[in-house]
Amino acid sequence: MATRIPTIDIMKGIAIIAVIVGHIVPGESLGKELIFSFHMPLFFIVAGYLYKPNTSYRKKSIADFRRLIVPYLVVAFIFTIYILIGNSFLSGLKYSLTATLWGAAKHHHSLIWSTAPRIGAAWFLPALFWCRQIFNFCFTQVKYPYLAIVLLSLISTVTDYYLINLPFALLPGMSAMIFYLIGYWIHIITIEKKLHILLFATGLICWILHMRFSTLDMAICSYGFYPMDVIGALFATVGVYYISRWLSKISLGKILGNIGQFTLYIFCIHAVEMEVNPYELLSINMGWYTEAIIRVTWCVAAAYLYVSIKKIILTKPYCLIQSNTSKNI
Repeated sequence: MATRIPTIDIMKGIAIIAVIVGHIVPGESLGKELIFSFHMPLFFIVAGYLYKPNTSYRKKSIADFRRLIVPYLVVAFIFTIYILIGNSFLSGLKYSLTATLWGAAKHHHSLIWSTAPRIGAAWFLPALFWCRQIFNFCFTQVKYPYLAIVLLSLISTVTDYYLINLPFALLPGMSAMIFYLIGYWIHIITIEKKLHILLFATGLICWILHMRFSTLDMAICSYGFYPMDVIGALFATVGVYYISRWLSKISLGKILGNIGQFTLYIFCIHAVEMEVNPYELLSINMGWYTEAIIRVTWCVAAAYLYVSIKKIILTKPYCLIQSNTSKNI
């Protein structure tokens, strides 16, 4: 089992909370601009930081399929049931299957298939799957992997935004390879080295300008000004890193670290409840901040409950086997 890195777990804990809150904060607000400046890039940067080259493509693909695509299909199945409740069977099934196939968070800007039915936040799971597969192939098989990855990322970004929205979140996943590569680079040069004042100033300026004048929506490959947005997201992620290092010394950091260990489960639960929106079904009116607290609490609690039940189910058969073996002996 891989050794956990407390700071990384805290960063993931901060990111998953930011994802949930970011979907609730009113549009055009400073809070939303702040959250969207880093929350999705951070996940890809952290994943790239933890990347290890793997030439066993079949083994890696199967492992990533189980970790990312199976949960995506589970979320899609629940989404399908929800859609079928309020629609005719054939039209609802067609809508949900098309949404599952495309894996789009929202309507794209592309000329072709821009208005494919949306699956919501779950787009991230197949996107990360493709990002990991294609990145690993380029890194292990291409002569100039860095150049290939950067070019593929740029081409896929432009293609998705202007030309065509391909199924299964393929292009957003390829576009995200730029952040995956940044994470891998950070691991190589080590983030422990002090940032030069000029680099710090450049990153800070790009981050401020990005929040004030630009947009970043990785789900639809939307960048206001690509270089500034990428540098700004990197600076914000480095900022989260240093905050996480400080938090690791206090009790709050331990809580965030524990949350960070279950980000996949929390994300899947959020992807479901975001679409179903039980608060709207119950006609509960509340301010966005109250809703944010309730949703974060619910998603985290539900994830912990699922992990606890899963652990009991997997442990019980083993205990029974041990008990029977002891009796036989």
